[in-house]
Amino acid sequence: MKTSSSIPRLASIGAVMNRTILLFVAISTISQQTAFSQNPSPFSIRAYFAPQVQYRTLTADALEQAVISERNAQEQASIGFSTGATGEYRLNEHWSVLAGLAYSLRGFQSRPRNVTFANSPQTAPEQPLPEQSFMAYSFNAIDIPLGIQYRFAEMRIAETQVWTAFAALEAAPSIVLSKTKAHWVRTENLWAVEHSLVRNRGFDRFGLLVKASAGVNYAFSEHIAARVSGHFQHSLSAVQTQLSAREYLYAAGLELGVEWRP
Repeated sequence: MKTSSSIPRLASIGAVMNRTILLFVAISTISQQTAFSQNPSPFSIRAYFAPQVQYRTLTADALEQAVISERNAQEQASIGFSTGATGEYRLNEHWSVLAGLAYSLRGFQSRPRNVTFANSPQTAPEQPLPEQSFMAYSFNAIDIPLGIQYRFAEMRIAETQVWTAFAALEAAPSIVLSKTKAHWVRTENLWAVEHSLVRNRGFDRFGLLVKASAGVNYAFSEHIAARVSGHFQHSLSAVQTQLSAREYLYAAGLELGVEWRP
């Protein structure tokens, strides 16, 4: 049976998502009976957490196309996340401007491979031997998203329940803080990091990415709302240009957020 290489990081991300859902339920219970003001504040701020499936595209000169084919055969998508806060200022009923700050963990990984040993022991070893392994490449970055958002018509179910659909487009200057290269091994069906290396150079530190998203906003009260959206983001600048193939990171994810309006 083939074991998913994303299981180690999925466990921690799943725990955060469970806490986020419980927070939504608590906010809904507390705010259910609050009526809405006819003149809400144009400013709001939200905090969010977004698990992501992430990968990279490669470009190279004509002489290096074989490198792209080889890497595509050996590498695959991995699991990462983005978390942060975004401020919104409503210009009118439909349009808003956005500005925020986020921390992101982006990257990709090699495909898991079976571990073989040149000299297999004739008797059972004292310690279990690794069965599979893969390399995970992660980039820790600070993003500064700036964008616009369009809100569609509100749908009121009751005096204290308002749904709003939205779409947004953002551009984010990005500062890569470090690159981590981790070697994962599976022993007795358990994945663990055997060793990792954190580097502060050997990559392009400054970049730019674009992000498109769409979702729904559910207002519990005049001041508190929950927000769920799907998004896709892609780097416009390569994070690695010193290699034979240039790497452009991209990701798709589900964003869960809580919004507060004064």
